[in-house]
Amino acid sequence: MARALVRSRGLGGRIDVRSAWEPAGDFDSAFDVVTQFLVLHEIRPEWKDDILARCARALRPGGTLVLFDEAYPEDAATARDPIRGFAVVAQWFEMTWGNVINTRTEILDLVARAGLRPGP
Repeated sequence: MARALVRSRGLGGRIDVRSAWEPAGDFDSAFDVVTQFLVLHEIRPEWKDDILARCARALRPGGTLVLFDEAYPEDAATARDPIRGFAVVAQWFEMTWGNVINTRTEILDLVARAGLRPGP
């Protein structure tokens, strides 16, 4: 679907859509931006370090990894905050499907192990 949208907008020469499940190929320093949108929590825990390292290798010097994902509350008090009620319920469903949702701290640790540094 993403590839079709890119083609329909005439962006095929500027945007390359790849899946983590495709053969990696040689992406060393190939991209200015690599995006993960709601991907990290879907990946098996034992694969997360490798996939983030592959994203880091795919970036040109000064490139950016845009990572948007769910983050599990850091502690019980945060989980009980009524403003986070929907997020906690959604994450419960994700866990019943076998997905592991990391806390923000765990995500930052994964990013650091991949050799990246968090931005704003």
